[in-house]
Amino acid sequence: GSAANGDTDRRSASGERLFANPLYNGMRVDRCVSPGIGCGYPAADQFCRLNGFVSAKDYGTAAFRPTIAIGSHRTCNDGTCVGFSHIVCEGSRRPANPEDSR
Repeated sequence: GSAANGDTDRRSASGERLFANPLYNGMRVDRCVSPGIGCGYPAADQFCRLNGFVSAKDYGTAAFRPTIAIGSHRTCNDGTCVGFSHIVCEGSRRPANPEDSR
């Protein structure tokens, strides 16, 4: 079944992972790396790299507040804020089981 809070993460056999409602430092990830700069895929790619993946394959955005810019760490908390509703990362650089890397 699906979780009522939408915080489920799913990893597929192809090395993709869906991050629903992605957070950074406990806040919704802003769609831009810095305010007005690197919006969309650049910000999604950076989120994926921070989580051990190569890049973002897909993402969705919606109005959220507050959000945090993953590059500048600036927060947005007004009616203009747009964050990611989900990010699909691909190309996992981490072994599925850390024990396998020894």
